[in-house]
Amino acid sequence: MKKLLALLVLVAILGVATWMVLSVNTEPQVADTAKLRNKAAAAAQTQQDPGLRPKPGLYEYTGAGHERVQVLGGTTNTFPRKITGIVTLQDGCNWTLELTYLDDRTVTHHYCTTRTTITESSWTEVVTFFGRSEDRTFTCSDAVRARQTPATWKATCDGSDDSTSATRIEQQQGASYSFGTTTVHSVRAVTETTAVSGTTRGTARMLVWYLPTGLPARIKRSDDVRSKTFFGETPYTQESDYRLVSVTPST
Repeated sequence: MKKLLALLVLVAILGVATWMVLSVNTEPQVADTAKLRNKAAAAAQTQQDPGLRPKPGLYEYTGAGHERVQVLGGTTNTFPRKITGIVTLQDGCNWTLELTYLDDRTVTHHYCTTRTTITESSWTEVVTFFGRSEDRTFTCSDAVRARQTPATWKATCDGSDDSTSATRIEQQQGASYSFGTTTVHSVRAVTETTAVSGTTRGTARMLVWYLPTGLPARIKRSDDVRSKTFFGETPYTQESDYRLVSVTPST
């Protein structure tokens, strides 16, 4: 009888928890364009000389993509045709690129551009499903580098929650990239394969075309990971491909 009662209580708790999750507005929210432009305008007001880095401001990318989580029957967030990237300059060679796919779906990359390398020291992901957001930062002890010559290298990165880590292998080739009738040379096409382990495990693959400034001209991404959640091990996938519209920021 006690075991039966305990089981009934557990079923009731899970039922209430599921109702609470499903009762939240699960529709993905398109990013607030005005808010992003104001943020980009503030970044562009800096007195810093960008030097080898991209100019600060708002950049537009066009393409397609989606993300899906397999829980409670599964749900998919479809990304819009146009997304934004905001470049903000920091001290020295450092700068950030904040990509906004949806209002609560962002990726912020921390870069450093020098004459010989483009270095990514960390990145932060924000993912939202069922009205609940999770953010995680990966910091790399051996920073990921895109060199001017073809190369393969490996970096180890630690997750901000101390329960997840990542190993990224980079393979680079020289390339050129075209924007309509304009072709940019000395582009670095980098294949990034990131193996994630810990409470989140799986593989994320990205193919990134870096301009000489370090600004990505194209980002093609494919994620297949599983995370430990209230509902058990939850599969998450993402497929997306976006291309930079112009090398000149709109603000």
